[in-house]
Amino acid sequence: VIGREVNLRWNDDSGLAINPHMFVYIKRLFQGEGDQKVADINENNIALNIMSHMLMLVANPIFDTYGERAKIIEIVRHPLYMVSHWSSYLERFNSPREFTVSFQHKGIKVPWFVAGWEDEYIEANEMDKVLICLIRLYAWLDDSTDKALTSGHQVLTISFETLVMSPDKPLKELEAFLGRKHYPRLSSLLRKQKVPRKTLSQGRGYSQYGWSFDDVKSEEQFYNQSLEQVKISGTSEHISDFLKLIEKYNQKQPSILCAYQ
Repeated sequence: VIGREVNLRWNDDSGLAINPHMFVYIKRLFQGEGDQKVADINENNIALNIMSHMLMLVANPIFDTYGERAKIIEIVRHPLYMVSHWSSYLERFNSPREFTVSFQHKGIKVPWFVAGWEDEYIEANEMDKVLICLIRLYAWLDDSTDKALTSGHQVLTISFETLVMSPDKPLKELEAFLGRKHYPRLSSLLRKQKVPRKTLSQGRGYSQYGWSFDDVKSEEQFYNQSLEQVKISGTSEHISDFLKLIEKYNQKQPSILCAYQ
């Protein structure tokens, strides 16, 4: 609120160029600080919006600290469409620019979330590493979400596929969940993100994360190409479990992709 965390990275999803209140954002740099800012936050119901990674897996400290004030919106995506991203992520895992909390196991750097199944992870080939992570982490996410909801915490799960293909319903759910009206020019923000879409691959894909849709002619083609790559590079045991994950996801989050299962 006092401008210390203004993100000037032009292409960041949380950056200045994407912020609908760009000039309000910049203006904070030149305004004062002090107790009045705290009063402004409380009087105007200003919310802190943080875009995190994998927070729902370990959300208890957030809920313990902030109680009913904390609201987590979990965007879930079809597991098959996460394979390319995770392949790219694990390929650069040893980069000095990669800051995932990690530890050493048998002299090998491994991410925090493989604790308890380190051997399985380090012994797997590259594609199996991706499949193992997705299989285990989707199950972990489901379990964490169920426990949070059972405990009365505020969690909203939104399907990426539904959000970008048929956004009206999830946007209404989001508005009700937050108790806030959408930005008055929401339609312009949706157009920037190419929402709604005819295919999932029409959005602002980032090539550095392994996304490239130049050669994709249809959703079915991209789906089949991705699945074929899994079958070529993975082992039968993990492929079987991954197909079960896809089936379970389709049951919980039905979309146009169910037709290609």
